[in-house]
Amino acid sequence: MAIVVLSLAHLAGQFVRFELGHDQLRGLIPMFDMDREFNVPTFFSSGLMLGCALVLWVIALASRAAKDGLTGYWSVLAWGFLFMSLDDAVVLHEKITRPLRLLTHSDAFYMRWMLPATVLIAILGAFYIKFLAALPRRSRMLFLVSAVIFLGAAVGLETFTSWLGFHGQRPETMLYVILVMIEESVELAGITLFLYALLDHIRRALPGLRALVGEDVEAMPPLAIVGRGDAPVVEHAGQRVGSGR
Repeated sequence: MAIVVLSLAHLAGQFVRFELGHDQLRGLIPMFDMDREFNVPTFFSSGLMLGCALVLWVIALASRAAKDGLTGYWSVLAWGFLFMSLDDAVVLHEKITRPLRLLTHSDAFYMRWMLPATVLIAILGAFYIKFLAALPRRSRMLFLVSAVIFLGAAVGLETFTSWLGFHGQRPETMLYVILVMIEESVELAGITLFLYALLDHIRRALPGLRALVGEDVEAMPPLAIVGRGDAPVVEHAGQRVGSGR
């Protein structure tokens, strides 16, 4: 719902800008402009990513306690989302690309960064194959779908809107404004789905952390230590959640 509201606010503001000739409307138009920084849409996106980072860190701690071999994967994701959150909040990518544009005397670098970004995504994808295979089927599918949605907008649609920018369509046309709205809305949808997927993973696969998603902790069966010898196993409601060592 929040994404729909932000998208409609952006579209309404741009309609007023183009059709009625008001560029500010007491600051409301730039406040909801999805093609600008330091406003409501960017801080909303930053907050979503920060939420993902915090949940990922909690899962990483649970993974370390369970010694399931996935702690590093969760931790890398957590740091990645923290970086993206900071990038949205303080526009780190713009601080990096601006000097390079000055060195090349061209805005073409704005599009050239897509190639190394795509290569990096491919490398990370290969690195995470083992991680995805170890996840429950539902979590794996939700993670993959959210990644496709987010990356499809962040790389695919971003490339297209950048291409339009170099052909006279940026930013003074409604076509560009609408494409920006679609791109940003789809990105937000992908992040929201990923946050849901993380919480769903906690609820289904990490019973010891169910309190984070509003489960009734008192109604949950207690932890039990089962096994013999030097390697007892911690179980919760019949599910193995880690080694007792």
